Amino acid sequence: MAPFHRWTPEVGPEFVALLHDRPEPQKDRIRADCLSILGNCIQPDTPASIDSQRAGLVLGLVQSGKTSSFTAVAALARDNRYNLVIVIAGTTTILQDQTHDRLKHDLGLDEMASMTRWALLKNPSKENSAGQALRAKIEQHRDATSEDDLFDLAIPLVVVMKQHLHLNNLNELLRDIGDLTSTCALVIDDEAHMHSPNVAAEGDQSATYARMRTLRSRLRVHTFLQYTATPQANLLAHIADELSPDFVYLLEPGQGYTGGEYFFVQKHDSFLETIPDSELYALFPEEFETHGAPPSLRAAFISFLVSCAIGRHAKEQEPLHSAMLVHPHSTTVVQGHWYQSVRSMRDSILLTLQARDNDPDRSAFLSSEVRTAWEDLALSNKDLPPISELVQPLVHVLKNLQVQLINSRSKQRSEVPWKNSRYWVIVGGNLMGVGFTIEGLRTTHMMRPVGVGLADTIQQRGRFFGYKDTYGSMCRAWLQADVDDAFVDYITHERELRKSLTEFANSDRPLQEWKRVFFLDARFKPTRRAAWKITMDGFKPEQTGWVQQSWLSREEAELELFSFNKAVISNFVESKRWKADPEMSGKTKSSTHTVSECTLAELRETLAELSFPGGDAQKFSALQLLLAMLSDEHPEHDTQCQVVRIASGDVRKRSPTWDAAKIDGRIVLHQGRSPSEDPNYRGDVEARDPDRITLQVHSITITEELSGANVENAIAIPFVAVYLPPQFRHDMLVQR
Repeated sequence: MAPFHRWTPEVGPEFVALLHDRPEPQKDRIRADCLSILGNCIQPDTPASIDSQRAGLVLGLVQSGKTSSFTAVAALARDNRYNLVIVIAGTTTILQDQTHDRLKHDLGLDEMASMTRWALLKNPSKENSAGQALRAKIEQHRDATSEDDLFDLAIPLVVVMKQHLHLNNLNELLRDIGDLTSTCALVIDDEAHMHSPNVAAEGDQSATYARMRTLRSRLRVHTFLQYTATPQANLLAHIADELSPDFVYLLEPGQGYTGGEYFFVQKHDSFLETIPDSELYALFPEEFETHGAPPSLRAAFISFLVSCAIGRHAKEQEPLHSAMLVHPHSTTVVQGHWYQSVRSMRDSILLTLQARDNDPDRSAFLSSEVRTAWEDLALSNKDLPPISELVQPLVHVLKNLQVQLINSRSKQRSEVPWKNSRYWVIVGGNLMGVGFTIEGLRTTHMMRPVGVGLADTIQQRGRFFGYKDTYGSMCRAWLQADVDDAFVDYITHERELRKSLTEFANSDRPLQEWKRVFFLDARFKPTRRAAWKITMDGFKPEQTGWVQQSWLSREEAELELFSFNKAVISNFVESKRWKADPEMSGKTKSSTHTVSECTLAELRETLAELSFPGGDAQKFSALQLLLAMLSDEHPEHDTQCQVVRIASGDVRKRSPTWDAAKIDGRIVLHQGRSPSEDPNYRGDVEARDPDRITLQVHSITITEELSGANVENAIAIPFVAVYLPPQFRHDMLVQR
């Protein structure tokens, strides 16, 4: 395949009009992003060939403006002679309608004059009018012989649901249209981690994935742009997969974005409330009917009411809507119970507040539940009005509050009529997940367990992320403890993933060459297991915190590595000043150690110089990636690594456990305690500083067997072990 050459798109009237009313900083950011993204795409007028198809991954953050980005990229593509744009929208009607309406609004397609610019077509097929219009537009573009022919000819903008039947209809239509060699298409896969990757067994194809491949084969000249905030499934596709991205572009959020760092690091203690396990009964219909709504749901609801009342008292202009999300369970029966419960709470609280001023129930409610919510919100907000001034705003909020159930059985499941009220409680299940936007979301109550622990699925539940800096301090979320842990863990995973991808994107190499590494707690999986087409190995330090070198081979090439390592370790040892450490040492020669120090940078450089054969190669490669992350996160530890020279450099002997061919073997590096010979020595595993990263240097001679002859060329060779204190330990998945 020929090397790809970037090109420079030109900003035209469609792109300028789209950004017309936006603030200048936002314009500049979107312009820079879109020029870079489209410049990585296929250039218009590229002849159809094996090199005229390209795939890219555009990585944003949850609720950070990915729709705005791909809408702007589509506008820029139109300005640059792309003559077909296809947006593969959500997997449900509600998500597809949300994307369709957003495109219609942002591109100004309600105006009659838009017919000369765009033809917005929804789920086209051979049988419907949208399909007839698509055929006509493509044929008109294909047959145009002059600029006059193209003067007022609209570009087809297809919005198709990400569902195999709708995709199949589009594919059949494109097949019937025939020759598409002159059509330069931009295909945008929204929420690309959902259904697009192949999740079928090896050698087979899942339905949506197969339709995606067919779509790409129909379009001879095109770019396939995959937009997502959780790219794990896309990155774990086979490197040679037709949907595997060739390049990556990382979108940075605009000013005012509040995401994982904001809510789960900076504001964690004020933002997060824990749902106790004792309330899990509410996920079972019979138990719910017996015991009623869980107390945390009522607490969250009152917190939402008080937050809205405070905003109304302050006459806040943003957000235009205020919403609460109740996300209890995947079953519609449970959701129905919770929906009715919230409606009942709304009605009963309104009656209580409308009672006489001296009514005991009213006074008790204000002095207990309302005050509890008020005091909690006061922890992150100064100068709140007194509760007495919030009573009328509370009544107003309750009178205008709409409660809506959104699930597969509800009557209104395709949209929320936001214009009907300023205050909303939305109750729902899976439809409230990936891609669904809730206007002005302040309060979340999510009794959804971690389940099988899919990191991308859990992160996509974060509908509370978004541009909320003006009211972020008023936001609250009730989550189970393990879900809270999952969000916190995901922050490190996401931060390191984006950092690694950013560095690689700047290297100007195809994304297929990027080594897949995920910093992720072993309790969680990056995505559904069926999407893993690249083999990943888990890495975590031993329970004691050690990462030990243990593998050796009689192969001549491998033995040569030990000779090379001798020189590296010798130079390192000679560069240090060593001193005795009686507290760490025992009384025998073998247990008398000396210590020194090195910087974390020196430790990383030394490990990078060493060659690790066999299974140790993967282990120490992962360790070096972990140390690189720690170097960035903990610069204060750059001079605080301890070095222990085991037995003060004296040679110890080890006999491996050999394989059947007596070629490959493994040794146990650490010597245990020997109370009879050395009663005070606690073992090699304790020869470290418990609070600092520690490097142990061993000198080992390998013997054939216990008390047997030495292995030739395996005499006094260096082995190393690295200790990580608990705060520096991270689980990882590393591409094999």
